[in-house]
Amino acid sequence: MTVNNSNNGPEFFCVGAAKSGTSALQYVLRQHPGIFMPEMKEIHHFAPDLLKKDDPWLDQQKYLSLYSDAKEHQVIGETSVFYLLSKEAARLIKKNHPHASVIIMIRNPIEIMYSLHSQLVYNGEENILDFEKAVIAEEDRKTGKYLPKRTRINKKHWYFHVVQFTEQIFRFMKYFDQDQLHFILYDDFKKDTLSEVQKVYDFLGVDGSFIPEIKQVNTNKKIRSRTFQKIQYQAINNLLPKLLSKNNLIRLNTNLLNLNTKYFERQPLDKVLENKLKKMLKPEIDKLSEFFDQDLSHWHKPNEL
Repeated sequence: MTVNNSNNGPEFFCVGAAKSGTSALQYVLRQHPGIFMPEMKEIHHFAPDLLKKDDPWLDQQKYLSLYSDAKEHQVIGETSVFYLLSKEAARLIKKNHPHASVIIMIRNPIEIMYSLHSQLVYNGEENILDFEKAVIAEEDRKTGKYLPKRTRINKKHWYFHVVQFTEQIFRFMKYFDQDQLHFILYDDFKKDTLSEVQKVYDFLGVDGSFIPEIKQVNTNKKIRSRTFQKIQYQAINNLLPKLLSKNNLIRLNTNLLNLNTKYFERQPLDKVLENKLKKMLKPEIDKLSEFFDQDLSHWHKPNEL
């Protein structure tokens, strides 16, 4: 792998899927001395079809500034989990970075839908707090109804659409050669994280003997106070940018968010609803089984009621 300098931006991309272990993967990859990744995720510079036209991260200079601290010997990477969802990202990444490597992580679609909804509720980006109601609202949301005002990407609220993975994978296969693509199943990553990370090291051509710290990242969490969250959002985005430096603003936002966060075990999905989702997603899961040449039928096996 030829190492790019920061003026050229990334040479590998973790493109999703959301809630499939990408945060944990980035956490361990950033520890490797031969890899540079900005702490920030979800930049989505190459997904203009998902963003508003005035999104600041569509600006090329601003985007490349994220990589200004990369060392000459380091392989540069980016994680943006809705590149997989985007209809434009595969083509644009190939156009701008024809030799790029692409990492795709896949998880049980039903687990992703439930976990993504929980994450968006926590972020203040989901105004339908009941998961089943949010799922049912998808067709209306595709017409622009019932979408939260505070969201950057409308399509991530189309939960069934988000998990149509075979279609999304084939978009990347259309533009990238097989040796440019690396796939990870979340179940394998969770079972033996180090082994899967070492496979990524090999894929990226960096020293495979490095042993990173491994810990659980992005565990389930809940906001303590919605009122505090709204005040914080207004302060950080509208009031304080003129008074604080960017670094101090980020630090303050993180500290306030931590104060307003509690961690808890997510309640199991209602079995009746889960069975409905399994039936609806069986065709997609069967296609994933065929693609990965692995029996994933346990993902859609009905619960006993």
